[in-house]
Amino acid sequence: MKIIHTSDLHLASPLSTKLPSSKIASRKRELMGNLIRLCNEAMSIGASAIIIAGDLFDSEKITKKELDTVLSIIERAENLSFFYLPGNHERDALTSSGEPIPKNLYVFGSEWNYFRLGNITISGRSRTSEDMFSSLILNPEDKNIVVLHGELRDRSSKDDVIGLSDAASKNIDYLALGHYHTYSEHKIDKRGIAVYCGAPEGRGFDEVGELGYSLININGESITNRFVPFAMRKLLIKNIDIS
Repeated sequence: MKIIHTSDLHLASPLSTKLPSSKIASRKRELMGNLIRLCNEAMSIGASAIIIAGDLFDSEKITKKELDTVLSIIERAENLSFFYLPGNHERDALTSSGEPIPKNLYVFGSEWNYFRLGNITISGRSRTSEDMFSSLILNPEDKNIVVLHGELRDRSSKDDVIGLSDAASKNIDYLALGHYHTYSEHKIDKRGIAVYCGAPEGRGFDEVGELGYSLININGESITNRFVPFAMRKLLIKNIDIS
């Protein structure tokens, strides 16, 4: 089984501090198109699901047109399951909108929610807290993916901080993280790893280099992953001698 792990799409971003007005509308359409491209990519490689680990939208202020567009994209990809964790940017803007949620979209709440995908348990919560891992119950016989959004540190010392040491010995195989926009891997314990997939596309020159998603592959008893470049545009900073 293959699963795409993505985050930080920041759809509906105003981009007003990043681009001139003549380019904003075009770039916003490109960013919205990333969700369509991710769906097409998932179907082309035979993936079963897409995990969105927070910040699907750039803020809580989402127009009905933007929300309807996203929900329509997800609904049309009916052969894919979407596991969506609200991030610190949009919070509960989607669930509080009153719009019908597509049947293939599973949204994590503020406390631990558990969903099944074949023989995989996918759990997550949108609200991080110091003692959150004490209430996480995972079967050691299952393959377990946990979805969170926040800053990774050694210990969960405060809200919005995810303690790597606290996640140890909790039967986690893959901790799917969102918040930071570049890819990185961190070992949890002998069993599991924590992965920031990074943003699928840079929005400004503070997000340079190769960007993409993490492809999770579950094969029998093993869970592996690899970074897959995906961005339509690669942002670079060039140093030029003008002397």
